[in-house]
Amino acid sequence: MDALTQLLVLVTALLLGSSVAISLDDTPVQNFQKTCVKWATKGPAILVAVCPSMSGEQICSKLDLDLCMSVSWFGDRPFDFTMEGKDNGYISDHCVGCSIRNDQVLIPPDVDTQLKCECSRESVAEPWTGIVHMDPWIGNVDGYLKCYEHVGEKQDSCPI
Repeated sequence: MDALTQLLVLVTALLLGSSVAISLDDTPVQNFQKTCVKWATKGPAILVAVCPSMSGEQICSKLDLDLCMSVSWFGDRPFDFTMEGKDNGYISDHCVGCSIRNDQVLIPPDVDTQLKCECSRESVAEPWTGIVHMDPWIGNVDGYLKCYEHVGEKQDSCPI
């Protein structure tokens, strides 16, 4: 996005009083929970959300969390890991059963969006539960979920 386009988008957002997060550079977009209406996990590692666009349209989009989240191992024990945001992190390589913590469809603003997964190494049979805050890495850009440079796909029939 060139400088003039960035300025026009920012001015439009300010004039419309929009609270939609806008990424003007390559930094991760954050805080989708502050603007999206509702969200849930679907399938192995898919986040689906309904979020407002800059024009006020409610858009349902889905984002593959393999494009956004990862697991980092820091010791030899099966529970020595952290879940974190990482571009093309492929969280499903080590984790299954990912869901919004407490398996709820959450509605803002008084929630803390956490992803809960059962994660394990190939050498360890028993998985351990991991929890990570998603807001630092996932945002709403003009109604679409986004992490890093990955934009969610619009859903004509919203599954939530």
